[in-house]
Amino acid sequence: MAQGLELFRSQVRPLLESRCIECHGQAQVMGGLDLTTRGSLLASGKAATGTESSAIVAVLRHDREPFMPFGQERLADDQVEAVARWISLGAPYDRPLDGSDTAQPTDAASGSGFWSFQPIANPPPPEVSNASWIATPIDRFILAKLEAAGLEPNPAANPRALIRRASLDLLGLPPSAARVEEFANDAQPGAYERLVDELLESPHYGERWARHWMDIARFAESHGFEEDYDRPFAFHYRDFLIKALNRDVPYDRFVRLQVAGDELEPENPLALMATGFMGHGPFPTEITEAEFEISRYDELDDMIGTLGTAMLGLTVGCARCHDHKHDPISARDYYRMAAVFGRTTRAEVEYEPDAGSHRRAKAQWEKRRAELGAERDELESQQEGEDFQEWLREGAPGVQGEEWQVLDPVEVKTSSLARVDKLDDGSILFSGDNVDFDVYTIAAEVRTPGIRAIRVEALAHPTLPFHGPGRSHDGEFLLGIVSAQATPLSEFDAKPEALTLESARATDQLNADYSSVSTAIGDNNHRSGWALSQGAIGSDQAAVFAVREREWTDSGYRLEIKLEFGYNSHFSLGRLRLAVSDRAEPPFSVGRGVSQQLAGALRALRADGARSLSNDQRTALRKEFSRRFPAWHEASAAIRKHESEIPTSMFTKIQATAEGLPKTRHNANGKGFPHYYDETHVLMRGDPNLKVEQAVPQALPVLTRGGAAWKRWAQEPPPRWERSKFHRAALARWLTDAEHGAGALLARVIVNRVWHHHFGTGIVATPSNFGAMGARPSHPELLEWLASDLIRGGWRLKRLHRMIMRSSVYRVDWSGNVTGSAVDPMNRLRWRWTPRRLEAEAIRDSMLAVSGTLDPTMFGPGAQSERMSRRSVYFFVKRSELIPSMMLFDWPEHLVGIGRRPSTSIAPQALHFLNSPSTRRYASAFANRLGELDLPEAVDAAYRAALARPPSSWERAHGVSFLEGQQALYRGDGRSAPRMRALVDYCQSLMSLNEFLYIR
Repeated sequence: MAQGLELFRSQVRPLLESRCIECHGQAQVMGGLDLTTRGSLLASGKAATGTESSAIVAVLRHDREPFMPFGQERLADDQVEAVARWISLGAPYDRPLDGSDTAQPTDAASGSGFWSFQPIANPPPPEVSNASWIATPIDRFILAKLEAAGLEPNPAANPRALIRRASLDLLGLPPSAARVEEFANDAQPGAYERLVDELLESPHYGERWARHWMDIARFAESHGFEEDYDRPFAFHYRDFLIKALNRDVPYDRFVRLQVAGDELEPENPLALMATGFMGHGPFPTEITEAEFEISRYDELDDMIGTLGTAMLGLTVGCARCHDHKHDPISARDYYRMAAVFGRTTRAEVEYEPDAGSHRRAKAQWEKRRAELGAERDELESQQEGEDFQEWLREGAPGVQGEEWQVLDPVEVKTSSLARVDKLDDGSILFSGDNVDFDVYTIAAEVRTPGIRAIRVEALAHPTLPFHGPGRSHDGEFLLGIVSAQATPLSEFDAKPEALTLESARATDQLNADYSSVSTAIGDNNHRSGWALSQGAIGSDQAAVFAVREREWTDSGYRLEIKLEFGYNSHFSLGRLRLAVSDRAEPPFSVGRGVSQQLAGALRALRADGARSLSNDQRTALRKEFSRRFPAWHEASAAIRKHESEIPTSMFTKIQATAEGLPKTRHNANGKGFPHYYDETHVLMRGDPNLKVEQAVPQALPVLTRGGAAWKRWAQEPPPRWERSKFHRAALARWLTDAEHGAGALLARVIVNRVWHHHFGTGIVATPSNFGAMGARPSHPELLEWLASDLIRGGWRLKRLHRMIMRSSVYRVDWSGNVTGSAVDPMNRLRWRWTPRRLEAEAIRDSMLAVSGTLDPTMFGPGAQSERMSRRSVYFFVKRSELIPSMMLFDWPEHLVGIGRRPSTSIAPQALHFLNSPSTRRYASAFANRLGELDLPEAVDAAYRAALARPPSSWERAHGVSFLEGQQALYRGDGRSAPRMRALVDYCQSLMSLNEFLYIR
């Protein structure tokens, strides 16, 4: 190598710079030959290192057209020989010919001759001796290797094991006991094939396989870093994945949508959701001006690195600071690809899939509410008899809650322009747009002689997440700052006067430090404030703020109360009610209070009698008197029920990654953070202060074939399209072009990923690295055939699943034997099924399924609570607060794409099954499903539900003995329900078995 470098410095570099680089790498790349770097030279395929037979040497000698240098005198023989000798020594570079000083890769595995960079092949399935074993062409490739090694495949698994394997594999859920029995007893031909088709059509298929892709896409719903603000609209990308996979969207289109869906299909909301792929990486929310540019290059690196590993199985990001050490990707190639996304930023786009439908539903809802209100008004208007008059003469006895007067807002403003609905009980429901940080300003006219306390009630409602009272994904809120001001009504152009809130207390608060109610008035800091403990979520709570005594006029005031929510994203209140009191220490309660109109009527009645009442005051008293009658309560209950069913707007925001759309808010916006720069540069050593040249958008040369240029995939934007240059659309076409672009590698990578998730190990054991440092394929011909077949079959993944699952190799039994274990202990040749533990999601979902508590609701925002009963794919993924039970079973950290999860075995996993409240909760629900069955029947039913098989006679006897012993134990402690407690213990033990946790 040293000899080659010296030759390059002394003779070859001056020659290339003076006679060749102008046409081959400096301003243009003619003939597909780029001499800028060693990687780009080898990628051309015109320099076979270690030999003098390279095409480049032939054209320099004038042995082959086009003779070079073009239009110049032929090189001297000693010059040609120097180039030939340099190539035979490995064509080493000391630095690129573009002026940068990055080192050049010298690994002999680099270059376009590497297996994964080759055009796709279509090898014929080989001939085998045992043709009767062949169910699909896949089996020929597998069996040929087995026969060559002197091995025989295991016999097929029994039907019960097979249906459980297939269901867990495709759906991530165990089959029901009834479906197992039906399949086990189906003697008709094609029963298994029908089962596979049934599973592929299940909506749970998309949920299962979307989670695999979410690993690759480093999907999360928060920014990461120290602040870790939420990304509340990121869930749309997860929903896109589920819908696309269930609809069997061709994989090439699936890829194109994630890279450039907004450009390729601008009218398709799913396409816009798909672009979230590029923006799911972590990104800091606190950066200084000095960090703006490097942070932007970090963001581009996340996009390029993830695209490279996820779709191409290449560690493209390694070329950020220098040419890739092992693969033919230069730093220049890297920055040219990054330039494709130079102006691409995270964006939030407003979206309502069916606005007309919601408007019609809301109009019908409002019409019915008016009808229900009119019916109650009619009941109230009838209360003018002698009983009512007597009640007035007695001073309206029995009225409760006069200490608090519920405000009737005359104006409600939010900085988010959220939808505001005033409900029958005086509360306000907020819906629609939920921005990161909101401010509510609520105004009401107050006739109370003096205000000594203000109450803010945080109320639950069925339309809120976890019933609220907050609007966050978990029903939480954090009220950062509370303030109030009053303006006299009697004075023209009176100025508002701030009220001093001097103490606070709450029915519940998270802690006494930053989440106590006192911090909402004491520190003027959004980072602290009133929040509820976890146990209070979904219930009505209240906070009371004492108002410092002051002078008040008798004419009344316009009272404005401002509530500021500025700590964590989307932690605003969903439903609230405001009340005031003229007492220094009013009762500390939730719900007590009367309307201001009723309070005024009571004062007038008790001061001057009924004759002094106005019509409005008399109406208010009649309403209150009506509460004595069951019919009024029935009518009010109908109104409350109707209000709980208010149609929620489908209007939401989508987190997209595109150009020219409203950029996601960033804390550094006030400092001038530009989000992107007009130009992307090639950087020396990845340093923005060392710019080499402007990077022009370009695909990777190593995966570009047949002399194709970027313009092959580029196109002009359509008329009146101004927000982007369609560079991403060009890259998306290049990615999926199997003939001239990266499509061959794209197909290899995805069929290997599918194989990996079906068998536990890919044909290439490093599913995200098909480069020189990745593993070599165990069955290279099979990989090529599957990739070729995927393309021929229209890139349909369900077709690929069907072929794999119908194969004989997929159906073999898992048991071992001496011969197989000796010849192929790691089972790379696939002579048996390799048992593997379920992932964290499938473990939890299986427990939900067998316990009968699984909520099948699909799509929409997820939840962070482990008590959520939906599938685990709907967990809200907050990078700084990952779900503990998921992490216990190797859930990814969601910082970078993960192609292969580890499978660890640690003691806390066993303790989780023994001690965790969630496992006990699932076991209790499972036991309830067994009902009043006698003990042998209960054991049998439990085995069939949990393990898809009946127990053996020993297992049945042992189970009955265990249950009898537990019952006797529990009878002895004097507590109730010994039988049910014993069943819970037994169900918990079954869900702790390896057989429950493994696919076999």
